[in-house]
Amino acid sequence: MTITGEFLNKKLVDENIMKEYNQKVADAIENVEIAVVMHDIKFINHFVSDVFQGINKNIAISSSLQILAKNILNRLLNHYGEYISTRLSALLVWYTLSYLSLEEPKNTTEIEQLFYEIYLQIDDNRSFFFYLESFNGVFEKHTSFGMLENLLMAQGDKAITQDFVFKLVYFVISAKGISSELAPLYPILVQYFENALKNKNDDLVFYLYQPLLFTHNAIHLTQEDFEHFNNTIEKKLESYIHTRIIRKYKIKENRKKQTTHKIAFVIDRLVGTSIENVFYSFLQSFIKDAQDYEIYVYNLNWMEGNGSKTPQIERMQTLDIHYIDCHSKFVGDKNPVYSIVDKSIAIRKDIIANKIDTLVMQNGRAECSFLFTSRTAKKQIFWSHGNFAYDVKGIDKRICHFHNYEKKSDSKNFDFEVFQNMLDTSKYNPKVDRDQVNKIRKSYPKECFVLGSIGRLIKIESDEYLETIAKIMEQNPNTIFLACGSGNQEKIKEKIKELNITDRFYFTGHIDAHIYAHIIDLYLDPFPLGGGEALMEYRGKGKPYVSLHTQEWSLSNTEYVKNCIENNRLDKLLKPSLYTHEYLQKISLNHYIIEENKNAQIYSNIPLVLDTNEYINVANRLLHDQELCDKCGTELIYLLFDEENNTEIEKSFLKVIND
Repeated sequence: MTITGEFLNKKLVDENIMKEYNQKVADAIENVEIAVVMHDIKFINHFVSDVFQGINKNIAISSSLQILAKNILNRLLNHYGEYISTRLSALLVWYTLSYLSLEEPKNTTEIEQLFYEIYLQIDDNRSFFFYLESFNGVFEKHTSFGMLENLLMAQGDKAITQDFVFKLVYFVISAKGISSELAPLYPILVQYFENALKNKNDDLVFYLYQPLLFTHNAIHLTQEDFEHFNNTIEKKLESYIHTRIIRKYKIKENRKKQTTHKIAFVIDRLVGTSIENVFYSFLQSFIKDAQDYEIYVYNLNWMEGNGSKTPQIERMQTLDIHYIDCHSKFVGDKNPVYSIVDKSIAIRKDIIANKIDTLVMQNGRAECSFLFTSRTAKKQIFWSHGNFAYDVKGIDKRICHFHNYEKKSDSKNFDFEVFQNMLDTSKYNPKVDRDQVNKIRKSYPKECFVLGSIGRLIKIESDEYLETIAKIMEQNPNTIFLACGSGNQEKIKEKIKELNITDRFYFTGHIDAHIYAHIIDLYLDPFPLGGGEALMEYRGKGKPYVSLHTQEWSLSNTEYVKNCIENNRLDKLLKPSLYTHEYLQKISLNHYIIEENKNAQIYSNIPLVLDTNEYINVANRLLHDQELCDKCGTELIYLLFDEENNTEIEKSFLKVIND
């Protein structure tokens, strides 16, 4: 057992326990020098996380132990100063020892300032993510904003480099998650970006793109926000590529039509995200339909975000495709600071060498903007998973896999062709351990009705969403809300305290979405940016939900229904056995099924509402009408997974890209 593991769950009032704990820490400190010199990673991690956890739990450290820690600290600084300045492991030990040696534990400002100064000098970025867990423990009580301030202060007026951008952005995001606290960083990064453009610092321009996207999307999630980012960042990067990079490297457009059928998909990395899961499910069915095609998957595998995860890589490699790990093949070193420009050019050369005729990409990486703008393939397609504002040169066609997409704005609407993405029922509703479901459910109040959402916490930071949730909970005192997912909780906690629902609002942390989908009774989809794959997995279990959509969506959906009727395919929209003759007459007369949502003409559309009042009213109706919940879920499963319900209205992927 590790140093503090035996003690953290005990009430430390017994003097003998205190002595025993102090002795264990003292023994550990005696071995720190050896551990640092020998680079004993396991010991150092245990020491840092456990001892610091003990400090955070207010376990008393004796004065004699403080003196011992001071002595060890001095020896480390005197004899291993160079090592401390180049190794994250040694820095963490130093930081922990510094805390132990404080006569006034609350006065940590000087130590923290020195920590950030040393951290910015460390050149061993490759080990950063390995020590992330220890960093998280050390900075548990720090805010994202406070960490950013300290790092900016430590940097001072020194030149901005890729190394600094990595330490500034990814350190804070990895330790604290993406949240609205990152908002003050965005204008700073914009200024860095403008200066890099002006100074023609190619690598810094490309490297800043991802941090800009992260910090912008921390609070800006609407199509109008995406359009703003496209106009202020995307277009400037496009222009820089066109006027600077293409000319500098003498890059010529590739419009050559290939005689072979080869299609390539460029993805950012493999870490189990909802977008990745959609893509993998798509590939499984596409491979069967596209037997005349050679399929290539280029995984950018960007190391600033700690790259891809082994299980997801191995899963992808089981498919009958050509899999290319772009970072491994074109960069090699796992250092998160590298030339994205050189990597982009190498990827382009490889795509051309492989005679790729059709190139399909999403947005979100500078490499994709470069490949589009430089014309890498004869046919270049943008596949949107929610951003309908992305616009750079070189996009020949825009596609998406859901018919009710919401266009970006009234000022500039793009046409997206919709293709049918066949769904894997086993993936969306796998078998789960019912005993585990029951055990978790029993940990919450017995007679309550469980509301909830699943996904990154940043999605529920919206004041309007939380206020809507609070109104539903106020009208239904027997409800609780589960906020399932990782991310920063502070802003949400402030808001729910103001709304007086703190005692009925639970943060679960990262969870198994399939398990919790059986615990949540009614899924309340966040807005303005709703749930993606997490909502899809919940819907795949035939359970009720409420989701807010815009008027643009409503018009799009109405057209879809109209198309079904005109093509005599209304059976593709509804499960006939659910509708009695009386119900069909009622729908024909009123043009809606329930009063609470007059937009819904079929059961599966009842959860889809157009404003917050409808959101509350439909939620209240579903809370008290189990039969209606069952019908909504039954029809949804019919539409999504019934094998005989082969939707001929939607085109296949091949037909869409070849039209």
